[in-house]
Amino acid sequence: MTFRGLVFLAWVLLGSTAHAQEDAYQAERHALCGGQEIPPALSASGGTRCDQIELYYGFEKKPDYAAARACAESGDQSAVPLLSGTGVLSMLYANGLGVRRDIDRAKILACQNEWISNDQIPVLMQRLEAMRHEPKAQLDLCDYASNTPTANICSYVATRWHAVHRAQRIQAYAPPSRPAALRQALNRLQKAEETFANSRAGNELNQMGTARAMMSDDELDRVGEQFVINLHDFSKATFPQAGAAEAAAADRELAETLDHIRKRGFSTEWQTIKVTGVEETQASWLQARQAWLDFAAVAWPKLSQDRVRWRLTRQRIRQLKGLERFAQ
Repeated sequence: MTFRGLVFLAWVLLGSTAHAQEDAYQAERHALCGGQEIPPALSASGGTRCDQIELYYGFEKKPDYAAARACAESGDQSAVPLLSGTGVLSMLYANGLGVRRDIDRAKILACQNEWISNDQIPVLMQRLEAMRHEPKAQLDLCDYASNTPTANICSYVATRWHAVHRAQRIQAYAPPSRPAALRQALNRLQKAEETFANSRAGNELNQMGTARAMMSDDELDRVGEQFVINLHDFSKATFPQAGAAEAAAADRELAETLDHIRKRGFSTEWQTIKVTGVEETQASWLQARQAWLDFAAVAWPKLSQDRVRWRLTRQRIRQLKGLERFAQ
């Protein structure tokens, strides 16, 4: 047999193996779904441009379940792993949100969802069956995320919820009853912090690997939580005393740490952090620190500016020193 013939034969055999594996997978799924016929899933792509996830969860505003259902039925079914199309629809019918609760239909939709692995299907079917007798029980498919793409999107959902809850806590520091100057200073501070957080997550994390979105979400959460902790500690003055000398010493250590990073640089193997990215993030942090000082001057006029500056600078030094493991 010629070389070309061998290549063709190998291609045929590989194709046959792939088809056999797919047939076996579908047969297993058919059995796991109770032997019922699973109708074809919704169209894989195209359709109306709408945000099914935003409409279903609501986040900053009230959920619109009717619109979420219409979007899921007519929108892009592949836009978001696990949750698009059959994902949102199965949760709507399982939870009775905007539609009459229909466990049987929720099961069929879940079985259509290719992002739910065969390992998770039995657990999900058992959960849905139990919900027949639990009127107040709610289903969230993120409880059944079992691979990196689904874990990434569910991390995004969790991060959005955390941000919503933090925003409610943050507004307590500048309620409508307080002067407009305070609210404006807080608004400027939040915008500066958001810019810094996004730069930190994008530039100072190793973005290699399929879990990079989840790691970025985790870092946004960490920076966001530290923001709220700082608000609390500054408002109560529950952090160490520091004066001009300590603040100046922290600034010098920060400059030395940055200079060390510039001189050493970062390895180019299996990581993505670059000196230019760190410098970009540092510039956004300096703006955020100034916004903190401006807000503190209005919110807590008796709180020492040097003390605030020292606290924020120490936090930034710890972040930068954490990058040393990626240095050359």
